Amino acid sequence: MTVGKVADDTVLNDLVATDMVNHAAGPQGRDGLKTILRTIEVDLGPTELEQHHLIGEGGLVVQHVTLHGTHRASTMPLLADAPVTGRSEVRRAELVELVVEPGRVHRCKGAQAFVANG
Repeated sequence: MTVGKVADDTVLNDLVATDMVNHAAGPQGRDGLKTILRTIEVDLGPTELEQHHLIGEGGLVVQHVTLHGTHRASTMPLLADAPVTGRSEVRRAELVELVVEPGRVHRCKGAQAFVANG
């Protein structure tokens, strides 16, 4: 298990294709992913990422992570109409499937669930 702060999104420039297809959310491409991550930080920040599993074979990578944070806003679609709780322990568990081709993520599918505590 690894726990770390969600960092500067410029690292995505080297890891994610500019035209990445995100099957789990509306905003598309590398810039869309950056928008999603910024929205998560606004709604649930400051966030910490807990990685449980990272498994890769060929061009397929599966990541099982939990995002920890504080519910400060409800601007993302998954929190739409949810009253802001201010709870300091909101967890978002995800299983993310990434398709990696020539060294960059080209497709992303994910399943997530929110768990609020505290």
